Amino acid sequence: MTRGTPIAVAETLQFGDYDAWLSYQAEVFASTEKALDGLAEERWDEVVFETMPDQLKGGFLDLVVGTKPVTLGDMLDVFIAYHGSRHLGEIEHARSLIGLQGVG
Repeated sequence: MTRGTPIAVAETLQFGDYDAWLSYQAEVFASTEKALDGLAEERWDEVVFETMPDQLKGGFLDLVVGTKPVTLGDMLDVFIAYHGSRHLGEIEHARSLIGLQGVG
Protein backbone atom coordinates (compact mmCIF):
# COMPACT_ATOMS: atom_id res chain seq x y z
CA MET A 1 0.00 0.00 0.00
CA THR A 2 1.31 3.46 -0.81
CA ARG A 3 0.32 6.99 0.08
CA GLY A 4 -2.93 7.85 -1.65
CA THR A 5 -4.28 4.28 -1.64
CA PRO A 6 -8.08 4.55 -1.41
CA ILE A 7 -9.55 3.65 1.99
CA ALA A 8 -11.71 0.97 0.35
CA VAL A 9 -8.53 -0.80 -0.77
CA ALA A 10 -6.70 -0.25 2.53
CA GLU A 11 -9.60 -1.81 4.45
CA THR A 12 -9.16 -5.08 2.55
CA LEU A 13 -5.43 -5.53 3.22
CA GLN A 14 -4.26 -8.39 5.40
CA PHE A 15 -0.89 -9.71 6.51
CA GLY A 16 0.23 -12.60 4.32
CA ASP A 17 2.99 -13.60 6.75
CA TYR A 18 2.74 -11.88 10.11
CA ASP A 19 5.97 -13.43 11.43
CA ALA A 20 7.88 -12.13 8.39
CA TRP A 21 6.46 -8.65 9.05
CA LEU A 22 7.53 -8.82 12.71
CA SER A 23 11.02 -9.90 11.63
CA TYR A 24 11.21 -7.01 9.15
CA GLN A 25 10.11 -4.53 11.83
CA ALA A 26 12.76 -5.87 14.24
CA GLU A 27 15.43 -5.38 11.56
CA VAL A 28 14.26 -1.82 10.88
CA PHE A 29 14.31 -0.88 14.57
CA ALA A 30 17.73 -2.49 15.12
CA SER A 31 19.17 -0.69 12.09
CA THR A 32 17.72 2.65 13.21
CA GLU A 33 18.99 2.25 16.76
CA LYS A 34 22.47 1.30 15.51
CA ALA A 35 22.60 4.37 13.26
CA LEU A 36 21.47 6.68 16.06
CA ASP A 37 23.87 5.13 18.60
CA GLY A 38 26.76 5.84 16.24
CA LEU A 39 25.72 9.43 15.56
CA ALA A 40 28.01 12.02 17.12
CA GLU A 41 26.01 14.58 19.10
CA GLU A 42 27.73 17.50 17.37
CA ARG A 43 26.24 16.36 14.04
CA TRP A 44 22.73 17.25 15.27
CA ASP A 45 23.14 20.84 14.01
CA GLU A 46 24.84 19.81 10.75
CA VAL A 47 23.09 21.40 7.75
CA VAL A 48 21.99 18.73 5.29
CA PHE A 49 20.03 21.01 2.92
CA GLU A 50 20.51 24.76 2.53
CA THR A 51 17.00 24.91 1.04
CA MET A 52 14.17 22.41 1.13
CA PRO A 53 14.42 19.89 -1.73
CA ASP A 54 11.44 19.96 -4.09
CA GLN A 55 10.40 16.40 -3.20
CA LEU A 56 10.05 17.42 0.48
CA LYS A 57 8.21 20.69 -0.08
CA GLY A 58 4.73 20.70 1.37
CA GLY A 59 5.52 17.85 3.75
CA PHE A 60 5.81 17.96 7.53
CA LEU A 61 9.56 18.69 7.44
CA ASP A 62 8.80 21.74 5.32
CA LEU A 63 6.18 22.89 7.83
CA VAL A 64 8.59 22.45 10.75
CA VAL A 65 11.67 24.00 9.15
CA GLY A 66 10.15 26.70 6.97
CA THR A 67 12.71 28.73 5.03
CA LYS A 68 15.75 28.05 7.23
CA PRO A 69 18.42 25.47 6.33
CA VAL A 70 17.49 21.88 7.20
CA THR A 71 19.66 20.29 9.89
CA LEU A 72 20.20 16.62 10.59
CA GLY A 73 18.40 17.13 13.90
CA ASP A 74 15.37 18.58 12.10
CA MET A 75 15.24 15.56 9.83
CA LEU A 76 15.60 13.07 12.68
CA ASP A 77 12.90 14.80 14.71
CA VAL A 78 10.46 14.76 11.82
CA PHE A 79 11.27 11.43 10.20
CA ILE A 80 11.52 9.41 13.40
CA ALA A 81 9.52 11.09 16.15
CA TYR A 82 6.70 12.82 14.30
CA HIS A 83 6.40 10.27 11.51
CA GLY A 84 6.29 7.43 14.02
CA SER A 85 3.73 9.26 16.15
CA ARG A 86 1.51 9.70 13.11
CA HIS A 87 1.60 5.97 12.45
CA LEU A 88 0.72 5.27 16.08
CA GLY A 89 -2.33 7.47 15.58
CA GLU A 90 -3.24 5.52 12.47
CA ILE A 91 -2.97 2.27 14.43
CA GLU A 92 -5.19 3.67 17.18
CA HIS A 93 -7.75 4.76 14.60
CA ALA A 94 -7.69 1.38 12.84
CA ARG A 95 -8.18 -0.43 16.15
CA SER A 96 -11.18 1.75 16.96
CA LEU A 97 -12.72 1.02 13.55
CA ILE A 98 -12.89 -2.67 14.40
CA GLY A 99 -14.06 -2.14 17.98
CA LEU A 100 -10.76 -2.58 19.83
CA GLN A 101 -9.48 -0.33 22.59
CA GLY A 102 -6.37 1.75 22.16
CA VAL A 103 -2.91 0.35 22.76
CA GLY A 104 -1.74 3.25 24.96
